Amino acid sequence: MSLIENLFSDQFMPHGYCYMWAPEVLWTHVLSDALIAISYFSIPLSLVAFLKKRDDIKFSNVFYLFSAFIFLCGVTHIFSIITVWHGTYGLSGIAKIATAIVSFFTAVAVWRLIPVAVAIPSQKQLERQVAERTRELEQKTARLELVLGKISPAVIGVDGYGRIKLVNPAATGLFGYSEAELIGQPVEILVPANVRERHPSHRAVFYSDMKSRPMGQGRELYAERKDGSHFPVEIGLTAVEDDPELVVIATIVDVSERVKVASERRRLIATIEAVDDGIFSVDMMGTIETWTPGAETIFGMGQEKAIGWPAPSCCRARMARRVASRLSWIAWRKVIPCGIMSCATNTRTGMRQISACPSPPFATCVVWLRARLSWRRT
Repeated sequence: MSLIENLFSDQFMPHGYCYMWAPEVLWTHVLSDALIAISYFSIPLSLVAFLKKRDDIKFSNVFYLFSAFIFLCGVTHIFSIITVWHGTYGLSGIAKIATAIVSFFTAVAVWRLIPVAVAIPSQKQLERQVAERTRELEQKTARLELVLGKISPAVIGVDGYGRIKLVNPAATGLFGYSEAELIGQPVEILVPANVRERHPSHRAVFYSDMKSRPMGQGRELYAERKDGSHFPVEIGLTAVEDDPELVVIATIVDVSERVKVASERRRLIATIEAVDDGIFSVDMMGTIETWTPGAETIFGMGQEKAIGWPAPSCCRARMARRVASRLSWIAWRKVIPCGIMSCATNTRTGMRQISACPSPPFATCVVWLRARLSWRRT
């Protein structure tokens, strides 16, 4: 009989003869092998089902090797049952060879996995790390709440659906709402009614290409308070990438006073340019910053030649010293005195009367303090 025929032959003596066909011995082995085989077949199925549901599990190859090894162990127990009545020891040997090969590679994979598995944090280590990070997060949250409560600009956090998720006390004070009234509401509640319907489309455009930038560049923006009043604002948008709830942080500044001052300044400039008097402004270093058409007429000097040059250059040496002295006195006392300051000369126009008077819009908009000098024809 050849080797191949021996492997697939069933002419060998059944294993039951070794048990002397004693029922109590025979069925003890048969039932045990059957139960072990059923268990060995069910374990790989459970492992594979687990891997299918958890595709984030690392070392999945080891799981599959274990599944194959356990399954083949079940096959060997099935052949142990068959050989009780049929002498198919060759096929049983083939099953054992397959089991041996798979078990060898499984053992190698396990030994290679041990250093990596040892480096995986234990449950206690993970709990300790989670506790430490939770404590750090609570501290950061407390600091953030403290900062948000102290900073003067209004801060509002909005999620991906345009709902308000975060406000600071400055925001509640600016808009007249309580925190409970704002949280969960659409951000459009703070947008004037006449543009409220268009705001979601603008928000969608920002969400499609989120970059930290000012909102509505080149346009005048207005917000609406709880009482329905509108006020001009500047809004800075900051994209949030590491928070699943917040998408954008909006920083809102009320610029009503700035707009009022700018309007007063434009009105004052228009008034100054309409008169015939020569008027120009200087900073506290005595450098000319503005130069009206009246000054051009009186001094015969255009803006391109006057602005940036020292104001005393238009005066006699004695008068230049008085102008410089008066500017020093203004800077020291932080007030602008009014009164007559002798006279100045010019090669074309001769003697001129000089007066210094306060200019609040310029002082507010340009620097802390400004001197306003006007030359009148005598």
